[in-house]
Amino acid sequence: MLGTMGFAGGKRLTKHRQPTCQVGAFLQASRTFYTTAHGLPSNNVTDLALADEGVWAATDEGLARFDGEGWRRETFEDHVVGLRVDSRKTLWAMTGTGLYRRVRGEWQREGNAPAGIVALDTDGSGEVVAATEKQVFVKEKGQWGPVGGGVQAKVRDLIAVGDGKLMLATDNGLHLWLDKGEIRKSISPSAGGLLSEDLRAVCADGSGHYLIATSKGVNLYNGLNGWRRLTGEQGLSVLDVTHIAVGPPDTSGSAPAAVWFGTPLGVCRYAEGKGRYFASRRWLPEDKVQALAVAEDGSAWVGTPKGVSHIQLHQTTLSRKAASFQRCLDARHNRFGYVTTCGLSEPGNLSTSFHHISDNDGLWTAMYIAAQCYRYKVTKAPAAKEEARRSITALLELERVTGISGFPARAIRRKGEPGFGEKDGEWHPITETVPFGAPKDAWEWKGDTSSDEIDGHFYAFGLYYDLVAGKDERARVRSTCRRIMDHIIEHGYYLVDLDGKPTTWGVWAPESLNDNPRWWEEKGLNSLEVLAYLKVTQHLTGDGKYERAYRELVTQHHYALNTVDQKITVEGEVNHSDDELAFLSYDSLLRYETDPHLREIYLRSLERSWQIERPERCPLWNFIYGAHSGNPCDIENAARTLKEIPLDLLDWSVRNSHRADLHWEEVAGRFGEPQVRDPLPFDERPMMKWNGNPYRVDGGGNGTEEEDPTVYLLPYWMGRYCGLID
Repeated sequence: MLGTMGFAGGKRLTKHRQPTCQVGAFLQASRTFYTTAHGLPSNNVTDLALADEGVWAATDEGLARFDGEGWRRETFEDHVVGLRVDSRKTLWAMTGTGLYRRVRGEWQREGNAPAGIVALDTDGSGEVVAATEKQVFVKEKGQWGPVGGGVQAKVRDLIAVGDGKLMLATDNGLHLWLDKGEIRKSISPSAGGLLSEDLRAVCADGSGHYLIATSKGVNLYNGLNGWRRLTGEQGLSVLDVTHIAVGPPDTSGSAPAAVWFGTPLGVCRYAEGKGRYFASRRWLPEDKVQALAVAEDGSAWVGTPKGVSHIQLHQTTLSRKAASFQRCLDARHNRFGYVTTCGLSEPGNLSTSFHHISDNDGLWTAMYIAAQCYRYKVTKAPAAKEEARRSITALLELERVTGISGFPARAIRRKGEPGFGEKDGEWHPITETVPFGAPKDAWEWKGDTSSDEIDGHFYAFGLYYDLVAGKDERARVRSTCRRIMDHIIEHGYYLVDLDGKPTTWGVWAPESLNDNPRWWEEKGLNSLEVLAYLKVTQHLTGDGKYERAYRELVTQHHYALNTVDQKITVEGEVNHSDDELAFLSYDSLLRYETDPHLREIYLRSLERSWQIERPERCPLWNFIYGAHSGNPCDIENAARTLKEIPLDLLDWSVRNSHRADLHWEEVAGRFGEPQVRDPLPFDERPMMKWNGNPYRVDGGGNGTEEEDPTVYLLPYWMGRYCGLID
């Protein structure tokens, strides 16, 4: 089926040259943290094991079991330092003085088992093999005894690979034992072989091969002479691997089991030749992994010094994800119709949320309006229409309350809200045109309005007018649109504030854009912006004076030609916020321009900009490009990013600059930040809007802000409306 895109204005219909992307169900990651508040004896979890009775956790303050509902402290006569589940599914507890096993719901002490066991397994004949740091023991006929003499290294882990055959991971290489140690072989690092002598864990991968965790990556070994390496080149994020856990095989049998690697800097899940990195408070209570276990459902349990994380991958769809984000937005992000990030009084605690007032309430709200317009046209849901109506009403208030015809405020706030009365910018009291029928002297508005705000207003005006508005609403949107455009024209293409001076960024005048070197970076972008404003206003009002003003800028001041190279490509000077403003302006302008010659110029500009932006895999840019060009727009990559956006939108501190699997740019970003050549998956980056730098690897905050879900909702509903995704 070919996707189609139409506009209520009736100007055109674009037929896409590619089929609609059928996204279907996919795996969505989420996590749940457990601490002492959930019943753990201590947050310092030193080992984990999964057995029939549930998940077991060893902590520095005792043993606990998770039964599916909560953690229950287990009575245990000794201090458990380690847990193991052997190949026969028996659960063992290792202590400093002995060894215990779980039998029919009870712990039984192994009578003469040695103290200090660090590793354990069951071999093919059913014999239990265990090791202290320096000696291997076997339980035969109910009795424990040493075998094979001592180990000339420090044992970290072992695996029984057959009757009497053992593989020992030590601090001095890999030791292979046959006939219970009568025949020994030590394997040291070599070119193409073992990566390091510092080994931490060894396990079977379920296909006849063995995985060996080292300080320099992971080896895949066939037990004879075959070796493969898993390092940064193959997608392993952190080379210092301390734990390995193999997941269950794919139920269809078409894919190998996923393998999880624990490190001092997070967890990596490796499946189908690709690694996925889980770190920061988005995924873990602390990045240092002290324990790791994988359940039959493929989820991972991760123990850290600050608690347990249960990372689950469950089937979902883009539609269900949109519904989840809509609930999130309704609960915490809608303030009188204004939509932006929210704050949290307590890091990570969503119940402590409070509303933010941003410098760009108009822009972020406008993008939300657009999302709800598209949602309404796709679903006909009354709730979507009401959401769009509430937010367009709030947007229109920004112009009304300033008392300056055609001049919108950046934001408004009322008494009792954070910052009210403080001079953190150009705030002015609202005394006459009181918003929302509230008492006088209880509100203030913020000036020095940016071009960002004006872009947002015109973007929302056109979409709401075409897709949602009734007759009376159209009249109000039309009159506000007219006043803002008249203000800009009458002031010589400047946005003039209460003090009679242009705002810092409200500049679209020919003498500035074409003749003042100070504005060379904004020349193409601001030309594009004001042409879009005029086209929207002409469409809404039908007044020819706006078309005449538009033609004058095009013919006498070459504004159309200015747009061709609007995207600045100077290394280290890339302004991703300007990219956002440009694509919103492309959308507004191309929605209404019908002149084939001008469309050719604008489409050339859009083509150039999108090809530069293309590696970013931004679904919003891709869909805007595809909708207006009719060309293939990397829909699969856009859908990939939508799938990657995490359910947790908090601004956790994220660090990736230590990773071994990244390829670095030589030039830093606009703010001196290190950059990679290819953007990280969205759920591995610092949280950001579409105006953030997707090549940035480090950043974020302390979990006291939650991003506005419009970052997902706008591209998703636009993609649906345009027929680009299902």
